[in-house]
Amino acid sequence: MTTRSILITGCSSGIGHTVAHGLQGRGWRVFATARHMEDVERLRGEGLEAERLDLADPDSIAAALDRIIERSGGTLDALFNNGAYGQPGAVEDLTREVLREQLETAPPGTRAHRQQQLGPRPRRAAVSWRLQHQQIRARGT
Repeated sequence: MTTRSILITGCSSGIGHTVAHGLQGRGWRVFATARHMEDVERLRGEGLEAERLDLADPDSIAAALDRIIERSGGTLDALFNNGAYGQPGAVEDLTREVLREQLETAPPGTRAHRQQQLGPRPRRAAVSWRLQHQQIRARGT
C-alpha cells in the first residue's frame, strides 16, 4: 500500500496543527503549511514536512505548491484548506483595510490555492477541507 499524502493549510495552531499530527500518526505523509517562517521551523522541529504558505500572497501559494508537488512526486491525495484569517470585533468597528485583508485571505486565498492545486499537473485528488473531513471520518482514518 502506498502512503497517502495531504497538504494542510493553517498548521501553526488549532485544528490544522492537530489534524497534521493526527494524520501523520495514522500513516499519512503530511505537508503542513503556515504563514510565518517561525511556525514553519517549529513544525519541522515537530517532525512534519512544512512549508511557508500565505493565502494572502499568490506568489507564496505558487512557490509552496511547486515545492510540495516536487517533493510528493507530482501527486497529492488530499487538500485540507484550513488556513484562515480571523479578526475579532464588530464589522462596523473594523477599518476598510482590515476587512479587505480578511476577505482577500479567506475566500480568494483558498480559491487561488485550489485553482493552483487543480492545475495541469497530475494529481489523484484535491478536495476542500469539508469534503476531506467527511472522507477521513468515513474511512475511519
